[in-house]
Amino acid sequence: MSGEVHIFNILLQPAALHRLVGVDMTSLVNEGIPARDVLGKRGVLLSDAVRSAADFASRVAAAERWFAMMQDKGLTEDGIDYASRLLLASRGRVRIEDLAKRSGLSARHFQRRFTRQVGLSPKLYARTVRFDAALTAHRDEPMKSWTRIAHEAGYFDQAHFIRECHALVGIGPSQFIGDWENILSPEG
Repeated sequence: MSGEVHIFNILLQPAALHRLVGVDMTSLVNEGIPARDVLGKRGVLLSDAVRSAADFASRVAAAERWFAMMQDKGLTEDGIDYASRLLLASRGRVRIEDLAKRSGLSARHFQRRFTRQVGLSPKLYARTVRFDAALTAHRDEPMKSWTRIAHEAGYFDQAHFIRECHALVGIGPSQFIGDWENILSPEG
């Protein structure tokens, strides 16, 4: 492959896509699905607007216009949106039972709605957010020990963090970081 490759990535809040188009997010987990397949004609409009933009600022403006149009037609925020953002802000360190109570839903109903709107169960989402916080800490301070990172991310010890890494990605943290860094800079 030669020539320039332009990537434009849109990062959404956890339940935002569900709120915009009402899709059951569990059908999208771990799938590489083109936006047009999820959003239909609306996705084609977004893709065409971003692709035809002359520069990055124009791409951002096109995406913002699309989201403003979609927001007017979307669902309103609810307790699940709040709960998912709180889990993100707390780095996965909020009790799920407390989130269910705050939402005004029964624990079972909260679990079902959260899973449908976010794509993961609240517990698995909290685990992935906490794991991501640890990886981000390592990226920001690569000389910091895994033990310290694990404790700061809320793991009991480094062994618990390593087990979590194996459970979530299938390999240990050092190998995962090495693989990830190779993906980000394959020549380097």
